[in-house]
Amino acid sequence: MDWQYFQPQFEYKDSLNFYRSAWSGHFFFAYDLVRNLKPARIVELGTDYGHSFFSMAQAVVDGKIDAEMNAVDSWEGDKHARFYDSEVYESVQKVVSKHFAELKINLHKKYFADAVNDFDDNSIDLLHIDGLHTYEAVKDDFDTWLPKMSKSGVIMLHDISQKKKDFGVYKLWEEIKAKYATMEFEHSNGLGIVFMDEQVGKTLQPLNDFWQVYYQKEWFSDRITKKDKDIEDLQATIQWQKNHMIKLNKEIDNFRDIAVDSQKQAEDANARLNAYTSEMKYFPVRAALKLKRLLKKNKAKS
Repeated sequence: MDWQYFQPQFEYKDSLNFYRSAWSGHFFFAYDLVRNLKPARIVELGTDYGHSFFSMAQAVVDGKIDAEMNAVDSWEGDKHARFYDSEVYESVQKVVSKHFAELKINLHKKYFADAVNDFDDNSIDLLHIDGLHTYEAVKDDFDTWLPKMSKSGVIMLHDISQKKKDFGVYKLWEEIKAKYATMEFEHSNGLGIVFMDEQVGKTLQPLNDFWQVYYQKEWFSDRITKKDKDIEDLQATIQWQKNHMIKLNKEIDNFRDIAVDSQKQAEDANARLNAYTSEMKYFPVRAALKLKRLLKKNKAKS
């Protein structure tokens, strides 16, 4: 296989929290894998919000690949991922409708063991296993779905480098490496790649060290670009706030000037009122005296 490297634009990233996923470090590899492998049938066990699933769907769109895509999940969650309500499944449906409506996508809202009978043996070209991560659970997933793989199929297992709590994928991974041609990534909780076609696996194995560096770099570069954009957006917001504050300060100064003028006018009016009030206080006395003088004057004339 002559491996090609692509520079995808994940058009759906604004429709879900693209970077807040333990799978985010493998988006670019999964995309390239689909573009190079051109699988006719893709199955994912454990889809959650669809971070990994939609990275593969983007490759199907861009590569114009005639592929059937199947997401298998109870969409209830588990003790490792967390338990959740219908919002997660509804989110997946919305992304499919908005960005991938033209693809042949099937959402199997089932447990893995119930969905396995939906697929014929030797019919799956790309399988991604990312369900419950105990050794017993992931081994059962691998063994149960293995007969469904085509002779040229590829299996991805997530969380092969996680050794916390009761995670056991790393134990199964050691067993798998002893039997199959494999490649692996250590970042983003680890991702193992199993080749059903040993010859294809051995052909690509020399690239493993380079892939470790290359795809991690792509991940970091993408995150840096995202951070740069976040910084630009934040700077734009800060500048808008500064401009808004300048405008507000000008308005405050105008109101302050108006208030000062109003205060002066009020003081002048109050002074005139006081003067008028003071004058009016003696008006009756002055009026009475004036009237008395007029009466006295008129009396003298008569």
